[in-house]
Amino acid sequence: MIIFRLSRQITTPLQQLKKGINCFYDRQSPFLWHEQEIEEINTLGTAFSHMTTELNRSISELHDKNAQLEESERAKESGRLFLDSIINSMPSTIIGIDPDMRVSQWNNRAEQVTDRSQAEVKGNLIFDVFPDLSQHAVEFEQSLRENRTRTLPHSWVDADGEIRCAEIIVFPLITSGNEGGVM
Repeated sequence: MIIFRLSRQITTPLQQLKKGINCFYDRQSPFLWHEQEIEEINTLGTAFSHMTTELNRSISELHDKNAQLEESERAKESGRLFLDSIINSMPSTIIGIDPDMRVSQWNNRAEQVTDRSQAEVKGNLIFDVFPDLSQHAVEFEQSLRENRTRTLPHSWVDADGEIRCAEIIVFPLITSGNEGGVM
């Protein structure tokens, strides 16, 4: 009889604890511990009760943070699309280059002028895409290094044999900690 009673005093709270653990894993419902006669089991039950409460609080905070992050990402994407729209509606050829002189941005006008898409030229050296610009390589590098805007006169002979003149404006920009330039 004593063994049966002692066994019940131990197994019943352990079964309640197991039921609470299963409930928590199934529904994330907090586990509420009711004091029992055995101190060691009370310590375990109380610890699990606190743990499930804290886990639920943390999960709730994570859901809130994820919702904020998703909203921030939507706003960022909307801003990016708006800027792309502005850049692509410009009548000027706009090309972004990174510090290594590789193309990072290419607007619609650049596609029209070169008959090459941004996907084709992205990551290529600007001087491979526009070999005529090689004569300005030093000025490009200085402008980016000194973070100073420069206007460079540029002329070339077009496909019809006519001399064309334009200005290249190098605007050093800093994006995401990387210096770059836009022409």
